Amino acid sequence: AFTLDEYNLDGTLSGEFDINGKYLAPSGLGKMEITDGVAYGEPFESVTAGVRLEGEGARLENIQALKGGGRGTGAVFVGWNGTYSFNFHARSIPVEPLAAVKKSPRPIAGLLDFNAGGSGTFDSPRYDVRGTVPDLFVADEGIGQIVGNLSIDNELMTVRLEAASPRLAVSASGRIALTPELDTELTINVSDTSLDPYVRAFQPQLSPYTTAVASGSIRVVGELANVDHLLVDASVERLDVRLFDYALRNARPIKIALDRNMVRVTDMRIVGQDTQLDVTGVVNLHDSRIAIRTTGDANLAVLQGFVANVRSSGMAALSATFEGPLDDPALSGTLDITDGRIRHFALPHALENISGALQFDTRGVTLNGLTGRLARGDVKFGGRIDKQGYLPGRLDITMAGKGMRLRLVEGMQSLVDADLSLQGTMESASLSGRVTRNGAVYARPFGSSGGLLDLATSEATPATAPAEPTIPLRYDIRITAPQTLQVRNSSLRLTASADLQLQGTFDRPLLFGRAEATRGEFLFEGRRYLLTRASVDFNNPTKIEPFFDVE
Repeated sequence: AFTLDEYNLDGTLSGEFDINGKYLAPSGLGKMEITDGVAYGEPFESVTAGVRLEGEGARLENIQALKGGGRGTGAVFVGWNGTYSFNFHARSIPVEPLAAVKKSPRPIAGLLDFNAGGSGTFDSPRYDVRGTVPDLFVADEGIGQIVGNLSIDNELMTVRLEAASPRLAVSASGRIALTPELDTELTINVSDTSLDPYVRAFQPQLSPYTTAVASGSIRVVGELANVDHLLVDASVERLDVRLFDYALRNARPIKIALDRNMVRVTDMRIVGQDTQLDVTGVVNLHDSRIAIRTTGDANLAVLQGFVANVRSSGMAALSATFEGPLDDPALSGTLDITDGRIRHFALPHALENISGALQFDTRGVTLNGLTGRLARGDVKFGGRIDKQGYLPGRLDITMAGKGMRLRLVEGMQSLVDADLSLQGTMESASLSGRVTRNGAVYARPFGSSGGLLDLATSEATPATAPAEPTIPLRYDIRITAPQTLQVRNSSLRLTASADLQLQGTFDRPLLFGRAEATRGEFLFEGRRYLLTRASVDFNNPTKIEPFFDVE
């Protein structure tokens, strides 16, 4: 009736109105309610308002809006000549159900407060919005307080945004034209901001001991709607990365630029103790292809930042190129390791004196020729690790070890040879093969009673598994000990042979098979007994539980 038909509003209307006067200039009163509505793409539960018709326009008074448990109040005047004025105040609106937030790949949580108001014409709108989220979270990481201001003047939007927390200081300011091209001039500043919590929200496998603090700026100029007409210059003035106890930093400002759909890394040098890496290359956003080259020397402590629960050291000379599709580029080059060392927190031994060259190819990395020492024994690796995107994919690794002095059981040191194969993925791997015990001595005393029966109870695996697995690994290993298994402590002396099968998982291993003793003696309640025959059977499918048959 009044040619004001551009409102993007839908819902179910209920109301009661008393209208009189001229058709094009009515007067009257009323009340209205809209339920299950959608305004400009944003759903809401309900809106109620008092209606006053004033001849030249309509006034909505005492507006009450409900969304997600939050509430908004305000008032609006709409003139039939295309003018308007309004004010609106909202408190405690959950951000999770907001339409824009639902598109995020990671959950975002917080409560939004905002004030909006303005006056003008529909042809040339003017209004201001100021919003605050006191405590915003992305996944489980706290962003802190977010404060933003938007000012609309006809087709120009002025933006000012600030985010602050004890670990975050980011500000953005600039202008965006509300035209189809979205011409933009925007500056973003970052000051002493921790990046690792927000990277971890998108890459949970990042080590919890990795931290990164950055300062720098980003300038955006051009058309947001067309990457071919967009220029972005990023300068990282300061980058401090700590990988457990190893520190990295930028040697000079890092320069990255987007120019006509091409992202160029023009200057990036990362340095640390025994580390100097140079990164250069381009990323084509049109065809989603990458060509990045990395060269230099790296301390293997860098691994601590990407693999959880690992300590590492040593030197590596790197020359590698990522080239091809952005989501799964081909990798080529070499990583030449000298005197490396890797230790997982859950394992009793470190892999030391790692030396050799890893060869990168389109599928992943080949380990042939890589050597090291484990528990004072020499080991040699073979096989490969396929890649999946930028992360390790399929594992097919072999290991041959000689003369390793392993602590497989508390109180027992074993001299073993092993031929093992690790297959699967980082999330589910299987370790299989054969272990030969050339000598094993159990010297730990039994319990306070000093009896033989303590051997049956002191090492039993509990029936309940840990809540969270330490290493996602399953066993299928044959263990043989031809007359080389000895127990020598204050209570028992014997020599035995064994043929066992280790199965189960790293956190809940299972043992099957038999061990037989041919000679020995033990003390029990002050008496000395000679052993003529003994066997120990393992056949419980739920836990390690030895069954003794002794004469």
